[in-house]
Amino acid sequence: MFQSFLGHVKDPEKLLKLTTALQDIMNMVLLCFGVIYSWVSLANPGARIGAGVGILLGFVGALAYTFPPAGILASTMVGLVAGNLIGGGGYDWYKDNQYTKIQQQMMQEYQKCMCDLFGHTGGSNVPLIPAHGNAAGDLAMEPPKRD
Repeated sequence: MFQSFLGHVKDPEKLLKLTTALQDIMNMVLLCFGVIYSWVSLANPGARIGAGVGILLGFVGALAYTFPPAGILASTMVGLVAGNLIGGGGYDWYKDNQYTKIQQQMMQEYQKCMCDLFGHTGGSNVPLIPAHGNAAGDLAMEPPKRD
């Protein structure tokens, strides 16, 4: 379609301007779809499952109480938002706990490896200091406990 449209233009400067305008329009359209798609795909699995369950419960609950069509729509939207928030929060909490457990296990394995490497038997004379960090870059170091 664009090719047949541009084929009828005889002025090279006008052709260049139209081509540039069409490229800008296509970039805007693709950018809009890209932003929408990345927003949908970035929702974590818990949020997607929670939103689906929330929609279902909102819709079925509204039908059970014989709400009018506007009430059914409102109940479904409330279910969507609430399910999205609850499912997303639950999934994030679960992932954080899993990450913490893995981090603690890796730290124990590292300490055991270092103790074996340097010949320490463990206990209070282990020269390792546990450090805990967060996503903001804060680092909290706990001094070793002395007996």
